[in-house]
Amino acid sequence: MIMNIFDRIPKPVYFPILLTIIVMILSLFNLQGSSVGMYNKYFYGASYKDSNVIMGQPRAIRSDEWIVQTTLLQSQAELDFPLINNISGLKENISSISDVPAKNWKVLFHPSSWIYFIFPAENAFAFKWWIRAALMLISIYSVFYLLSKKISFSVIGSLLFFFTPFVQWWYSTYAIECITYGSFIIYFFIKFYTASSLLQRLKSYIFLTYFSICFAFTMYPPFQISVFYFCLFFLLGYVIQNGSFLRNKNNIISYVLMGISYIGIVGLSLYLYYMDNKDVIDILRHTVYPGSRDVAGGGYDMFQFISGFYNIQLLSDSKKLPPILGNQCEASTFFMLFPYLFPVTIFITVKQFIQNKKVDFILIFIMMYLFLCTLWLFTGLPHILARITFLNQVTQNRLIIGVGMANLFFLLYYLLFVKIPQNIDFKIAAFISALYAFFINLYVGFYFQSQSSLFIKNNGKIILISLIVAVLVWLLILKKRNLFLGLFLFFSIASTLGINPLYHSLGPLLHSTLSEKVQAIHKSDPSARWAVYDNIILGNFLRANGVRSLSGVYLYPQLDLWKNFDVTEKYINIYNRYAHVYFVYNNKEPSLFKKLGEDIFVVNIDPCNKDFAKLNVKYYVFLTKVESACLKQKANIPYSSMPVFIYERI
Repeated sequence: MIMNIFDRIPKPVYFPILLTIIVMILSLFNLQGSSVGMYNKYFYGASYKDSNVIMGQPRAIRSDEWIVQTTLLQSQAELDFPLINNISGLKENISSISDVPAKNWKVLFHPSSWIYFIFPAENAFAFKWWIRAALMLISIYSVFYLLSKKISFSVIGSLLFFFTPFVQWWYSTYAIECITYGSFIIYFFIKFYTASSLLQRLKSYIFLTYFSICFAFTMYPPFQISVFYFCLFFLLGYVIQNGSFLRNKNNIISYVLMGISYIGIVGLSLYLYYMDNKDVIDILRHTVYPGSRDVAGGGYDMFQFISGFYNIQLLSDSKKLPPILGNQCEASTFFMLFPYLFPVTIFITVKQFIQNKKVDFILIFIMMYLFLCTLWLFTGLPHILARITFLNQVTQNRLIIGVGMANLFFLLYYLLFVKIPQNIDFKIAAFISALYAFFINLYVGFYFQSQSSLFIKNNGKIILISLIVAVLVWLLILKKRNLFLGLFLFFSIASTLGINPLYHSLGPLLHSTLSEKVQAIHKSDPSARWAVYDNIILGNFLRANGVRSLSGVYLYPQLDLWKNFDVTEKYINIYNRYAHVYFVYNNKEPSLFKKLGEDIFVVNIDPCNKDFAKLNVKYYVFLTKVESACLKQKANIPYSSMPVFIYERI
């Protein structure tokens, strides 16, 4: 009977079904990839053996995930998914600029959040963690299966995207969604464009419109603009290459009518979104950080651009990175092989023009996109052109997502469709390109070693990495497809497996001694606000447990809150930003607000200050015992590495 069921399922659907089953199993057993275990490391010390770690290790560098996004999700679940979250400072519309579940029409276009309305919060978190990956894999698999009709090739192609350093290090951000929705837009546009019946075209049109709105609602322009232009260039190439569909008058009429309604629906959705969140958008546009951007372009470091194959070194937190790479997340990139392939594809394309043969416009438009983006990265574009195209809103390190996506599409498309000369001259050219790749990566490796001997000590490893790149380039150019894909996928997995742990539950955040004590106090006094002193990680910890906290992450500045402390707005340039916030008290320090970084500031204020009383701040969290006439100790959690004291204002 089971075999009969499988016989009825089309083989191309096996991969999506398998992914769905895996997601359901992992969610059922409450397994996910969060670094939430970092709370245990802070409470008990770095040597603490966390029984919830199944594989890998939690990473402090993933703070945007375990301090910010994970706690925001849990905060919404604690409050039963409000549109306005009233425990973040005074109140905050976090659902307007973050993919968190909220009882609002916008959640229809955040499909990974739907599960929160069905599953318990921890299982929903696990499901959300994995469904984002599954949707990305399915979207890319669908595109390449549509183009090639090759199941195994399409599966491996999607896995190459997933096991990319940039994707894994930026997993908790909108990078995943931008790639996913961008790929679905490509897929359903092609289905719409090539549909053989009006009903098929209508189905594709509905999904195309839906995923376009999903893409628009990710609301992270630096990633969106980069990916949008890749999708546009790819689809322009596709339309030009398949222009025969435009010769049918009925096709043209349906394209025009549906195209007009598509623009109208997406435009109306964006307008409604803007009207719902006008106040927040206006505040964000006038912040100091991230503020309004006007990026000039140019100046991107060549070593960082081609450093992808050395991202394998980022797996160890103890390695000191070369200064140009910054931290592990900023250093992560894609395996940029397209520069080595460019001369070959340019030669083949020029030859097609000269010999008046059919030209591959998809390939040409992908190359045009990569060329223009590379130009923007290293030399910049005229300012007027940058403003018209909105590239002035995209910093160079955020443009990499589009370049990396195009790079992988370029390699896979070349392997599928480009016909190469079968002669000795071409093989010699492939060998020369591989040799060039070897010496370039050798030079990069020794340069990194000279900048930080701790980053890569072993000369043999530099030679091995360079040799792997050379072999990959040789296999790629000669279209040894299976060998190239096998080696490339193996190196990709080796470079990324372990970036995020496999972790069981959100226990350190929700079921620890501290969280139980906080929840008990909150239950007896739910209207009181809290403040955290001398610590950046506990503000959002409180919010995740349903507590109203002035400490934590502010996705946009709450000017009305900070004016309680700064009536004259003397320090507005410090607190008018996205920021992590906590309190300190040093009566010898005259500054009330102090910026510690672009996204961190502290408020220097006596816990007995009357402004706290006005805001109903009743409970304070300290990491040391304090003596104060207005405070009495409420609880003491004697963690071995970071003892926590809770005080009540009297």
